[in-house]
Amino acid sequence: MTSEITINFESYLGPGDKWNVKEENHTTHIIGSQEHYIGIKGTNSSDKPIVISSWGFELPNTNYITEVPVNFPGVVNFPITLAPYMSVSLAMSRAKMAKALKEAGIPDTTPLVGFVKEKNGTTHRKVGNPFNKY
Repeated sequence: MTSEITINFESYLGPGDKWNVKEENHTTHIIGSQEHYIGIKGTNSSDKPIVISSWGFELPNTNYITEVPVNFPGVVNFPITLAPYMSVSLAMSRAKMAKALKEAGIPDTTPLVGFVKEKNGTTHRKVGNPFNKY
């Protein structure tokens, strides 16, 4: 069976650039400013492990939105191995993405294309809604 990754888009509020983590009764609480994030959830839909080497959003000019990492507690470093049917959610700050689009001269009505790339070079893509709809 060939490798397969199902990609879904996510939009949510999360911690801003400044946050503190408070551990209480084995529960992690994130305290700080709220920021809007756009992310993708990649799920290994195959029956074998898949090694993910990178992820992100492609731009129409064949470039990528880069330099907008999110630093949540517990975020793993790449590469990461996804067991069968395991998922990983990854996100970028919507404000930083908007700035990257503007600097690249790309209108915010452009559909987002999320991708997850395997270590073997296989890239899985999904076209989402226009950026301004998130």
